[in-house]
Amino acid sequence: MDQTVNQPLKQPLNQPLNQPLNQPVDQKLQIKRKLATILAADVVGYSRLMGEDEEATAGTLGVYRGVFDRLVAAHDGRIFNTAGDSIVAEFSSPVEAVRCADKIQVEVLARNGDLPPERRMQFRIGVHLGDVLVDGDNLLGDGINVAARLESLAAPGGIALSAAVHQHVEGKFAGKFRFEGEKTVKNIAKPVPVYTLITAAAEGSEEPEAVPVAPRERVPTQLPSIAVLPFENMGGDPEQDYFADGLAEDLITELSRFQELRVVARNSSFTYKGKATNMRQVGEELGVRYVLEGSVRKAGNRVRITAQLIEAASDKHLWAERYDRDMDDLFAVQDEVTQRIVAMLAPTLEESERKRVRNSERSENLQAYDAVLSAREKWAKLNEVDNVEARRLYEQAIELDPDYARAYSGLAWTYLIEKFENWGDAPEKALDKAQEYAAKAVKVNPASHSAWLIQGNVQRARGDAKQSIVSMNRAIALNPNDIDTYMFLADVKLGQGEIAEALKLIERARGLSTRNTNWHKAVYGSALYADKRYDEALEILQDVEGLSFAQRLLAMSYAQAGQTQKAEATAKLFLARYPDFTISMHMKSKNLEREEDRAHYAEGMEKAGFPA
Repeated sequence: MDQTVNQPLKQPLNQPLNQPLNQPVDQKLQIKRKLATILAADVVGYSRLMGEDEEATAGTLGVYRGVFDRLVAAHDGRIFNTAGDSIVAEFSSPVEAVRCADKIQVEVLARNGDLPPERRMQFRIGVHLGDVLVDGDNLLGDGINVAARLESLAAPGGIALSAAVHQHVEGKFAGKFRFEGEKTVKNIAKPVPVYTLITAAAEGSEEPEAVPVAPRERVPTQLPSIAVLPFENMGGDPEQDYFADGLAEDLITELSRFQELRVVARNSSFTYKGKATNMRQVGEELGVRYVLEGSVRKAGNRVRITAQLIEAASDKHLWAERYDRDMDDLFAVQDEVTQRIVAMLAPTLEESERKRVRNSERSENLQAYDAVLSAREKWAKLNEVDNVEARRLYEQAIELDPDYARAYSGLAWTYLIEKFENWGDAPEKALDKAQEYAAKAVKVNPASHSAWLIQGNVQRARGDAKQSIVSMNRAIALNPNDIDTYMFLADVKLGQGEIAEALKLIERARGLSTRNTNWHKAVYGSALYADKRYDEALEILQDVEGLSFAQRLLAMSYAQAGQTQKAEATAKLFLARYPDFTISMHMKSKNLEREEDRAHYAEGMEKAGFPA
């Protein structure tokens, strides 16, 4: 992509008026007021981008400012402030302002496709219609401030609107809007009703790597909420503040990818920088259930980063970890630690939420989010009775909220597992149902990584491995911190005979998190078996409990390792659970494309004593 020299900054918004000493005291009376639509935008993670490469960031920002200049002018607007990475423009029409914002996000998305992932630049945009003060070419007042607060509430690549703007554009703009509730924002007296525009960028992208993180999907109950406090610089070196702040900012951005988690904006959580904090007070003031805090200490060429997750109301520590790293590549350290923290936090938060639901008194009247949590717990037991109960809970969640993508995803999983385990009378009909609900999940929220993940698994079950990989890559692009997606993609790669690539994906997942479920271990064992590393496969598979395919793989690995008695004993345990199992029937549904892989797989079962 062509890069241009950054444009000189215009007058900052808060620059005082130049007032000669002989100016009349009542000069302020000459300032006019008017009604205007204000668009405010800034760059996500700007400080990190500048820290990594100032010249490249300035060049990219210059290009994108050119996009703003062109599109704002095309929609009869004007830019009146560009301080740092922010852009503020006025429009006479709310409809034109929203159209302009949408086109900006679409074009930025397209241009990002020409950049490496680490250099891509995303904008948040807020749009407000309100009264402003006119001071020459500049505008001042609460109308500007509200637009700026809305911008801070928008997701990366997203657009947030005030109720006044929504009222004017509803029915006049071919886009979907979602009410996010009333938000209390800094320095604004009354709560601001906020609407989200589901951007064309979020819905229309075909390239997985370029999909932005769209605003989270609506659910009728309060989502688990978290505030990431500024990390404390324990070394005392003011120059290290940018690293600590960048780490916290990246954590906010990455946690926002989990759509069932409400993450407090940086502008709110960073008000606690340098202050002694009481977690209960932070929880009450920010309205959050969880708080993440941490510290950074540099000594020589080493840096120690600590992080801990706290339940605000009880001041209970749920999780803590320490990371010691060399400082050779500071920003690589920042990226690695961010991903590791997020990968560990996600399951910790979900388990905490599940316990909250189990201990609640609302079991007779579950709301959609609570129903989904309960359904997941049932489904994870992987037996026919609990699978049916999970399905009922997912269906209940959909009745409560017909636009809840995670509920459709979960419902699709209940049918997919029914097909794989042959629990129902018609497994092919179950696969049709899985496909139906996976498609609905993608339709109601195309920015949900879980929707694309189930879509990819259904496509694979249908025999379309190529399209399955596309969908799973899209899921990873939407949320690169979800280790399950890497494991599922690795399993698809195994089916295609790309064993080395599958092992790389598994190592990536294992590197992100020390959380190894039975299913994670089973997939790893499957890859090790495929790579003919039988002794290593046995070390992994011997610890797996409750998964039938892992038990089968264990028998196969014993057989290939020459431990015949253990292989036959394990096979007998499997056949006691599945007495109708045969190698020939199983191989009909086994997704292995290469004949050599099919022969190797069948050989293991034959040696273990499974019936032909």
